[in-house]
Amino acid sequence: DKSGRLWMHSFDELWVRSPGARRVEKVRSGVSWNWQFDKAGNLWNRHGNILRKWAPQKLAAGSGPAFESPILTGFRETPSFYFSTTEIDRSGNVWIGTSSYGLVKIDPRQPMFRSFLPKTSMRRIYEDPAGNLFNILSGVQFFTEKNFSHSGPNPWLEEISKKTYVTALDFDREGNCWVKSWNDTLYRIDARTRKLTSYAQPGTGLICLKNGKILSAQADALVEFDPDSRKNVRHAFDGSLNFKADQVFHSNQFYQGTGADIWLI
Repeated sequence: DKSGRLWMHSFDELWVRSPGARRVEKVRSGVSWNWQFDKAGNLWNRHGNILRKWAPQKLAAGSGPAFESPILTGFRETPSFYFSTTEIDRSGNVWIGTSSYGLVKIDPRQPMFRSFLPKTSMRRIYEDPAGNLFNILSGVQFFTEKNFSHSGPNPWLEEISKKTYVTALDFDREGNCWVKSWNDTLYRIDARTRKLTSYAQPGTGLICLKNGKILSAQADALVEFDPDSRKNVRHAFDGSLNFKADQVFHSNQFYQGTGADIWLI
């Protein structure tokens, strides 16, 4: 987080390490693995049909959430229903994808929620530099209005979706889109021309760092790709982790705070 604490989670446990500390401390147990930072540095958790938000320092101290709200309680009785993904946009709205029951929007400033896109399954939701939303599961379409009244072909994934299966993506500071596929291939989609270029990069997930490099993760190391030299540098972890690495990297998401530290969610 922005104070330098390192947060990690497995499927049912949350851990934190304070700056300078040698040990990782367990913070909460019996919680969902679905944790996420927003742009302001707050930590969000979706556990079952409950959405909660904490300031990291309050969570580390064991305090209760600053925000808590139930989500679509009626649909929980349907056997095929489940929540699949959570994304927080630059305005602080929370978007929650479901299994073929559409997309839920929650505005923490208002005690209500709205649902969109019925009969649509969501796996991962992204927001591009222009504020357009798209679902990685049906990446050929994106929405130019936040009420989903207008949609069109997705200029980022229209070509690449014909070549490979997209597992993760991120946008760099110039607005270029970087995409990771299942076969250790990294793709760059130019912000202006939409030209597609491919590179080799092992690992899962990705994040575009503030220094312009692209980071991915393996079970025992971080893999840093330099777009200028087109070379990968492997940063091995110092010592063994005291929890299962495949659980830590399950959702293949990353977060970079105000400094150089990287968080794997």
